[in-house]
Amino acid sequence: MKKSLLFILGLLLFIFTSCEYKIIEPIIVELPDEPVIFSEQVEPFLFDKCGSSCHSSQSPILTIGNAYDNLIEGGYINTDNPPASEVYIKVNSGHHSSNPLSPEEMAYLLKWIEEGAIEN
Repeated sequence: MKKSLLFILGLLLFIFTSCEYKIIEPIIVELPDEPVIFSEQVEPFLFDKCGSSCHSSQSPILTIGNAYDNLIEGGYINTDNPPASEVYIKVNSGHHSSNPLSPEEMAYLLKWIEEGAIEN
């Protein structure tokens, strides 16, 4: 019994001391005070990074002229809690790590959602 308990404690000690944690510093991006224009400041990078490959045929379709409707109607936007928006969570989690959004693009996406995700 003592050997089993010592083994388990030793194993737990090994697991917890062998983990490495990296502190990720948030990147602060200052954007202009003007409202974000979806068709000029969000849709182009969504198409470039997502809609020109996987999301030209997979939901949400993020091609030019279709991205807004697909994001809104598909429930990918949460204006009550913008950081909880599915589209923001996906791109922020490295969903497409081969072509990730830049910190500035992430900031524009979040600001657009915070402003009510208006189509303009």
